[in-house]
Amino acid sequence: DQALPVSTKGARRAGVACSGSAWHWRAYVQTGRTHQAIEACRAVIRKGTANIAGYQILLEIYLARQQPPEAEKVLAQAAAQSSTNLAFLLGVSELHAMYFRALPTRAEALKPQALATLRHVAERKPVGPNLLVKLADLYDLFGDPKTAAETYLKLIEQNPEEPLMRDLLRERLTNVYLRDREKDKAAAQLEAIIRDNPTMYPQAYNYLGMLADEKDDFVKATD
Repeated sequence: DQALPVSTKGARRAGVACSGSAWHWRAYVQTGRTHQAIEACRAVIRKGTANIAGYQILLEIYLARQQPPEAEKVLAQAAAQSSTNLAFLLGVSELHAMYFRALPTRAEALKPQALATLRHVAERKPVGPNLLVKLADLYDLFGDPKTAAETYLKLIEQNPEEPLMRDLLRERLTNVYLRDREKDKAAAQLEAIIRDNPTMYPQAYNYLGMLADEKDDFVKATD
């Protein structure tokens, strides 16, 4: 790639739109004008607006090019912004999630940065069950199963009349407990699923039986 313009004015002289949308910049990429997309995104970022789209497209480009160091620079720059805008902070968290899913073997080093951004989101006290479920999912992905579990439990308590959401939350909570080797807590969630829906989730019986067998084997081994 050629050297990037050092200012927004430079980008304009190069014939690049300094405003626009993720769709607009993706159109550049899809038509082979990736360099122009990079210039446009960087120009918007330099303007200092709380526009997550510029970071998002840059991250997509560098992940597609298999350039993890460049992708990590984008994440670091986004995380360093002083914005208190909830949508922007949540967007930065979702960019980290995109990176974690694309490159799980490189994710460990970025977990502190990802969690710090997610805590900034939590400090804004977001409301709404869908947003809080997303937060819990991200806590789990970023390596904080304790906070994820606490959030799932709180949502179950707050939404007793929403059976589909409750079952989804219990399933995710079970998975968190299993990965964290808290098998008794996992079993309790499976029992709750079966109690509320005796015929809807046959797999719950299978997993509960497997946990019971493992517990029996452990008891026998310690006798």
